[in-house]
Amino acid sequence: KAVAKTLCGFMNSTGGYLFIGISDTGEASGIDDDIHLLSKKTLDGFLSAFYQVVSDLIGKEFSQYVHPEIIDFKSKKICCIKIDPSSRPAWLSETGAYAFFIRVGNSNRPLNAKEANEYVMGRFAAK
Repeated sequence: KAVAKTLCGFMNSTGGYLFIGISDTGEASGIDDDIHLLSKKTLDGFLSAFYQVVSDLIGKEFSQYVHPEIIDFKSKKICCIKIDPSSRPAWLSETGAYAFFIRVGNSNRPLNAKEANEYVMGRFAAK
């Protein structure tokens, strides 16, 4: 869910990069622990699980805006995801509830219904 929230924030704003396997302090922890939690314990399984999260929590039509790449960094495998700004609002969906996030500085911020409506009208409405 945290990854999906971040993806939505970037898609609803100006895009950006997300690194999985790097701590907030810049230490490389890698994605091996994540891979071992999956039923298919491979890099391909990791990428499949990533795209399933996008499909389930944001929508499969938003997969075109995310570009994950597995890279070696400080002797660890990490995932670098380039996220493009989307052409329409990306809502985080979980158990029938929807939330709207934007990127503010180095964090994602949820918008309430009024804020989300105004933001969507300004950012995505045809001009």
